[in-house]
This record gives sequence, C-alpha cells and structure tokens, in this order.
Amino acid sequence: MLTAAWSLAFLIGTAVSQREQFPKPEPREVLALTSAHDDDRERQHDSIVHMLLQMPLNHLGMTVRIHALKNGEPPPVDASRTRAVLLHLADWGDVLPGWLWPWLERQQKIKGLRFVHMGSLELLRTKDAQRLQKWLDDFGLSLPANAVDNPLRICWQDESGGHYPFEAPPWSRIHNGVSIPQRHAARGHRVWLSTHDRREPSKPRYPIVTGDFGGIALDPWVFTSGSGTGDRRWHVDPFAFFAAALGCEHLPAPDPSVSHGRRKFLLHVDGDGFESVSTVEKGVIAAEVFADRVVDRFRIPMTVSIIVRSVTDDIANPSENDAMKLTRRMFAVPWVEPASHAVLHPLDWRRTKHPRSLPRTVTWYEDLANYKHTMRREVTDSVRFINKWLCASDKPCRVMLWTGAANPSADVVAACREVGCVNLNGGVYRFDDSSPSLGYVVPWGLSLGGEFQVFCGAANENVFDGFYSDLPSAFGHIDTTLERTGSPRILKPANLYVHFYSVEALPRLETLLALIVKWAEARATIPVYASHYAMSVDDAQNRVRIARTERGFRFEDIGHCTTMRVDQPPGAIDWRHSPGLLGANTIQGSLYLHISRSGGEVAFAEGCLPQPHLVESDHLLRELRRDARSVAFVSQAFRDRVVVLGGFPSNAVVDCLVDAEARVLRCDAAGQVRLTLNGEAPQAIKVSSR
Repeated sequence: MLTAAWSLAFLIGTAVSQREQFPKPEPREVLALTSAHDDDRERQHDSIVHMLLQMPLNHLGMTVRIHALKNGEPPPVDASRTRAVLLHLADWGDVLPGWLWPWLERQQKIKGLRFVHMGSLELLRTKDAQRLQKWLDDFGLSLPANAVDNPLRICWQDESGGHYPFEAPPWSRIHNGVSIPQRHAARGHRVWLSTHDRREPSKPRYPIVTGDFGGIALDPWVFTSGSGTGDRRWHVDPFAFFAAALGCEHLPAPDPSVSHGRRKFLLHVDGDGFESVSTVEKGVIAAEVFADRVVDRFRIPMTVSIIVRSVTDDIANPSENDAMKLTRRMFAVPWVEPASHAVLHPLDWRRTKHPRSLPRTVTWYEDLANYKHTMRREVTDSVRFINKWLCASDKPCRVMLWTGAANPSADVVAACREVGCVNLNGGVYRFDDSSPSLGYVVPWGLSLGGEFQVFCGAANENVFDGFYSDLPSAFGHIDTTLERTGSPRILKPANLYVHFYSVEALPRLETLLALIVKWAEARATIPVYASHYAMSVDDAQNRVRIARTERGFRFEDIGHCTTMRVDQPPGAIDWRHSPGLLGANTIQGSLYLHISRSGGEVAFAEGCLPQPHLVESDHLLRELRRDARSVAFVSQAFRDRVVVLGGFPSNAVVDCLVDAEARVLRCDAAGQVRLTLNGEAPQAIKVSSR
C-alpha cells in the first residue's frame, strides 16, 4: 500500500502546482460562418460544416461553433478562445449579407487569428472583387484576370507530400475559374495542389494552400460532399490540412475515445424489444435472454436502459410484475449502469403530441396512467421512475439514451443535466463499403444553444439491411466500422450499440456475443460505461484547457477526459519536469498521455531518461500516482485484469506490493512489466525500482 510519506509528498506537490498561475490557454474554437442554405438549427445534421468538417477538427482537439450567415452579424471574435474563422461558401444560391466584408476586415486586425476559406471564393469576388483582391494580398495571394472553364484543359499536380489525393481524386466537375488564386509573394506558403491551363503551363493556380494566415481549400478539389450513400469523398487529407491551416501540428488534443493507454470499448443498450418474445428460448422475452446470455456472462462495464412504458402501465403507482423484477435484477448487477430510454419512446423529439395524433407518429407507446407527456418529462419522469422503483439509492440512473430520431432540443438536453444525467445517442453512421469515406464519421456531438448532445460511437443493428429478415446476423458488418475508426487513427471508441431485440433470434445473439468477445476481450481495449465516455466528450468540448510552457504543455480542467494525444511529439518526454503526467503509450505513431484529473504538465527534451509510469490498463484505475522510482494505484474490476507499467531499466528486477504481499518481478527488454491481477476485490498496488 502507499506509504504515508509518499502520499504526503504527492499532495504537497499537487497543492503547490495548483497555486501556480495557469498560463494563457491555447484557443481551441473554430468559428464557422456558413451559407444560409447550408446550416439550419433544425436540420444541422445536413450542414456541410457539421457533416464533413467538424469531425476532423474535433480529432485535432478543436471545437466548432457554427454561425449561419442568415442569422446576422456575429459578435467580434474573442481571440483568447477562437483560433480561426472558417468561411464555407457555396458558389450558388447564396446572397452575401452586407455586414460580411466589414466584419471580416475587422477580425483580420486581431493578432494571431487565422482564417480558413473553404468552398468557393466566387461569391466574395462577385460581391466586391477589389475587396477580395486586397484581402488576398495580405495573404500573399492574388486573383488571375482570366477564367478557364473547360475542364479538359486543366492539369493538376500533387505538391502535398503524399496527402493528396486522400480517398479519391477529384471528379469531372473540375474547373479553374477566377476564384482560384495565384501566389505573388513569398509568405512561407505550403502549396498542397497546383493546377494550370494546358495552354499556359507557366501560370499555375493554387486551390489548396496553407500558411501563417490559415488556409484556402476550394471546390471541387477538397471533397465531394455527395447527396447519398457511397458518393462522399475527401480529396485532401483533412487532418493534415487543418493541422497546417490552424498551426496545431504539435498541439496536444483531448481524446475522449482513449483512456489509460487503450481505446475505449462501449456497450450500451437501448430498451427497445424488452418485452419481445425471443426464439432463442421458447416463451422467454428478449430482456431475460439478454440478462442470461450477455449481462451475466460478460463481467465488464455496460450501460443498460429501459423504456418506462415497457415495464409498467402506471408511472405513479406501478404494480409489482415480472418486468420490474427483471429490470431490478439487471440494474443490481455490479457492472451494469442503469439508464433511461424515456417513458413512451419519442420518435421525433421536435414534434408535439396532440390528442388526435396518429398512433406511433410522435411516440412509440400509448399513454400510461398518471403521466402527462411532454418531451422534457420524457427525460425527467423516466429518470425519477427508474431511481424510485428500479435502482438502489447508491446506484442511480446517470444516462439518458435518446430514442427515435435522437433529435432533442436544447431545453430537453438541459433537462438531462438538471436531473443529474449525461446524454448519448444520435449521429448514427457507418464507415464500411456502403459508406466508404471519413466523411460519414460524425463529430463528437451537436451544439444546441448552450447545451451539447453527445453522439454515439457507431451505428446500431437496425441500420444494417437484413437484420430483421433474411440476414439476421447482418449486425456483424459493424466490425468494419469499428476497424476503420480505430486504424490508422483512433477516431471513435469501439462502440457496440444494441437493443434488447438483438437476442430475438439465435443468429443475432451469436453475432453479438462474437463481437463482444472480439472487441472487449481479444482486442486491447478498455471497457467503460456510457456515462464515462459522454462525460469525457463533454469535458473535451466544454472545459479542457491547454497552454504552452517553456518545455511543453500544461493541462487543466480536464475532468473525465484524462487522455491527451500528440500526433507529432517534439521530442522525448522529460518525466522529471512533467508533474501530473501519470502515463504514456504510443499507438499507431501518436503519443497518448494520461493526465491526472487534477491537471498536469508534459515537458519534452532530447536524451531524457524514462521514469516509471502507466503504459496501459484494461480497466480504470483509482488513486494513480507516480514518482521518480515507483507507480502506485488501486485496481478493481469485475474480472481478471491486466496493467502494464513502463519506464524501468531494461530487464530490471522491481519490487511489487499487492496490498501487504511482496512480490519480485522482472521487466522485459523495453523496461516494461505486465501485472495480471485476479479476483474482484480492490487491490492497492505499488511497483518500485530497486
């Protein structure tokens, strides 16, 4: 166990560190101004900015604030929080507001603020060509006098160093009009793509350029947005382009999809199909089969929800029945997190239910006794019912899983927060042969006024053709999405998002069991509750602060998002000058840092010796501490577990205390030691070099 002196030294060091003034945080917000037709609060999922641009920006640690041009002039930019202004314009159907040019010119005077132009410059030129030319002059660019409107005369050359074409080359809509700039001054520009008229090969034009001003990426050279499944493609590498345009190549990014040096695994269950009769066991409902075959077998964190109407016909005075007993049984399992899937299962959270509403047009279930439906009450009353009748007082409902179209309003999301719940669901997507592009992978979530809806990590079963009929094992196709969102970069947790009706038929059940075995047991993942992932996303979106220091970076207000990713580390970790840095692991070339929830620092330098630290764990650890010679933590899980520590001398002998029991372990050639821990009881561990 931890010695009193070791603990006291850590607490004193933490207190001193917290008293130090936090340096100026790096701005992480991108203000996206977008065409009126392209962004509607009620239909924001259709926005190009939200649909295509936000995910890679989130991956780089940026948050995105979308402002539709039709909504009027935004306030002046706050440079302490806004890193760049992104302007996305189409070249058709838009009328630019009169305030845009003056507003842009005022923001250009803000020191350090970058600008990213995407889509088309043609509208800006049409509105005021002289203003556009002056604007580009300050970026070292100029507009050509003539246009080339015959795509057969256009040649293009990749100058990106391998980042173009990314998923596919641009298609035949290529043009080379007056809105594609040329260079006229050396400003440290990086040209990603050059084009020229075959008749004038000595006069190249540059549709994709980055520099200290930001970046320009123009249609049709950047992406094909597509109008349907399968025809969306990125032409330029969005991660590389945005990192260069925003100047954040070496900046750590909060990563809610990773914890303790491993990709998160997430199993969450919507309550649909609870009462459906399963063919797996004759006469047994699906919820009971799920409890027996999934909940009782896999001793890992999982989040299970119920629809109130599926377990009672009276919300105020429920009669004891088998459905409520079964729900209590599942919610009492130590590794199950109780969640709500609403009262009547709304199908569209933006509609109002009237007495004359047709059945199953607004909510799936009919009314129940002592309940007056509103969308807010779908949240508040369901959570209160679960907490009063189905949960132990020390294990309340903490998660609201959105139903139906998963399109809550800001007021309804706020209701989750008011009853002590986080929210999840929405943003369902596939990244497989039917949707073969990063452009289909959704961002962290959706901003709704001052609230934030957290999206799930992948599609559920009913998105896959044949799941209900001729191919009941079709959910197995989710495997491709989980693979592609985990390699060559981790974009999402390995999220198995299912319903109780996943066990209605034996092929469905067998597919689900195989997926859990693969992604929760065979793969190097860390199973977590839905609440943990949702809180990590919310902290990454709303709270994490990152600041540059003389030697590296400092982190504060990280909450549950304890992982920071560095894609291009500037050097080796200087562990001596990295207080609060508890672990590090390199995955697919990126460095994943595990930071104390109270904050911490990372310093980089060449020639530094490593110190003991966490490399990876297949479960969440408590009270993790490290110093120059040792690592200590408390481990508890519901199954046998593994922790890997590193930073010891190669092949060294180390001392290990497991509670009061002393052990001697030997590290491998890389200075790592692998601990296998058995049982469910909490164990205090300390591993020290000699």
